[in-house]
Amino acid sequence: MTNISLYGGEPEEPGHERVHPGWAARRMSASALAGRETRPLAQAPVYIRRLPTDFEAMLIGLEHAFQPIVNSHSGVCFGYEALLRNVDRYGFGSIQEFFDACEGAGVLSEMEAALHEKAIIKFSQLPHADRVKLFLNVDNRVIDQLPLPGKPLDQILSKAGLSRSGIVFEISERLPVRQDQEMMESLERIKGQGLNIAVDDFGVGFSGLQLLYRVEPDYIKVDRFFIAGIKEDNRKKFLLSHIVDIARLLGITVIAEGVETEREFLVCKELGCDLIQGYLVQRPTRRMSELRMHYEDITVLSARERRRKTSDYQFIKDNLEPIDAIPIDTPMLSVLQKFSDRPRFAYFPVVDAMGMPLGVVREADVKYFVYSRFGRDLLSNRSFAVTLDQIVSTCPVVDINSRAEKILEVFSVDNPAQCAIVTENMHYLGTLNAQSLLGILTEKNLTMARDQNPLTRMAGNTLIEEFVSEALMDTAEDYIFAYFDFDYFKPFNDRYGFRTGDRAILLFSEIMRRTLRSACFLGHIGGDDFFAGFRAGDSEAALAAVVQAQNQFAHEITSLYDAEARVSASITGEDRGGHTRAFPLMRVSAAVVRVPAGRGIRTTDEVVQLMTSLKKDAKQAKDNIASVTLPALQPQD
Repeated sequence: MTNISLYGGEPEEPGHERVHPGWAARRMSASALAGRETRPLAQAPVYIRRLPTDFEAMLIGLEHAFQPIVNSHSGVCFGYEALLRNVDRYGFGSIQEFFDACEGAGVLSEMEAALHEKAIIKFSQLPHADRVKLFLNVDNRVIDQLPLPGKPLDQILSKAGLSRSGIVFEISERLPVRQDQEMMESLERIKGQGLNIAVDDFGVGFSGLQLLYRVEPDYIKVDRFFIAGIKEDNRKKFLLSHIVDIARLLGITVIAEGVETEREFLVCKELGCDLIQGYLVQRPTRRMSELRMHYEDITVLSARERRRKTSDYQFIKDNLEPIDAIPIDTPMLSVLQKFSDRPRFAYFPVVDAMGMPLGVVREADVKYFVYSRFGRDLLSNRSFAVTLDQIVSTCPVVDINSRAEKILEVFSVDNPAQCAIVTENMHYLGTLNAQSLLGILTEKNLTMARDQNPLTRMAGNTLIEEFVSEALMDTAEDYIFAYFDFDYFKPFNDRYGFRTGDRAILLFSEIMRRTLRSACFLGHIGGDDFFAGFRAGDSEAALAAVVQAQNQFAHEITSLYDAEARVSASITGEDRGGHTRAFPLMRVSAAVVRVPAGRGIRTTDEVVQLMTSLKKDAKQAKDNIASVTLPALQPQD
């Protein structure tokens, strides 16, 4: 597992930033420090009042790498985290040691601010800098000392062509965060200036949910500890799922940090992490030309996963209420006019300068000014100074690619606004109220009912065909198809009746759900025919699961036979030719087709014909199973 330390993020390459232990004790002279770096600063830092000479020299040589934070649904870049580099040049064994030295010299606040300025200046070189956010780490010891919301910051941002809404300050949970009144007021002041706050390393630090409750951050970055190996760890899945639910309820966006593999990505996306950061997207880089606005690999991976599952995207889009959002800097008199012009609206979404939602302003929050005799006069009085950001209420924020059931789950918890904001690529798209959410669920349930087998409630032929077609188009990944068919079902059904026959069919559907958990898709073709589709799985493990389902059915089906049949292990009945004979107890045959990656695009009809032929071989096989690998297409001359 990658060890992500405060401010350090992930190295550009394995082993980068590792320093010989002896370097930590070595301190170089100011002239030597300056001699290691000959490039001047792009601009003298506005923030620095007076740094000791050696720290000024170090400031020249320190620089930042940037790592993208992207939307897990689209691959579009949301922002970049600035990660400090080069402290090893000056004898420090870690970034934390460098900041401890700054604290000891009494210059931590000035150094922190100067480094932020360097990061902003470098970040502004990106052609799309005004469309993404910059995440800046803040040492917890100086949160209440830095003049972050002051005029100098505005000067820097103005010169860089950026706005306050594009800056996110990260406070780490790995170090204690004071939670006294003074600290909370400092954080509130930062947020009140239109800046954003993220809690880094969430879940492994000192404060946990208490910090989440008191700080009310805009983002939380879930620590790599919870992400590493999450595909195989159900406890981590459980914890991350609940972290996401809590965050959404509070209107907080979750960033999964340190995502390194496709398996980790897919689980994080499925559990509701709308943003991801890690090696899977891109390692930190100092070369700005390597940073992109769109990471196509994530787009392809996400689209491939969306094809695997029934998406609620269209249901949600069709039921969205496209209420006009209000920018956060809108004067309060204009806000009142909005409610006056649209009397049926009980709320309006509020967005920042980049179109990203901050919450809602409710009619209940402004009704004093509407109904008070002097309400409008008070708002016109500059000394009264009521601004929109002071009365914005949080509400659930969900991505349009979310499952409708998950939206309902979040919506149903304490939600004074009685709405949910829907985003696409983290930008405001519309809102859902109780009525529209009910419409989504109704439409989805009707559609599912049409596409399900009425007896087993498993996916029916339409969904099975969609799954097979999309799998065959996805030539980059391995698939395994399994076709199940009962042996000796007709004499069983004739003897015990169709109701008992239905019980046998239901029995196998339940066995499939229990034993084929690794199968991502289960379907009921009709009658006594079933289907299972495995994605990117171990073929031997898939075969073992199929055999387990067969054996489990052979064991449990005996309970539906009478005592005489169980003793003789047979029943008497008529075959399809009308002849009376003994039939063994029912069993299940399975035709298994391996569909390897790189095989070329096949048609559904080709696979169906292959499985039909293979099913006959399975019925003749001693173990009732037959398997084949779909051959690769021969290149055309």
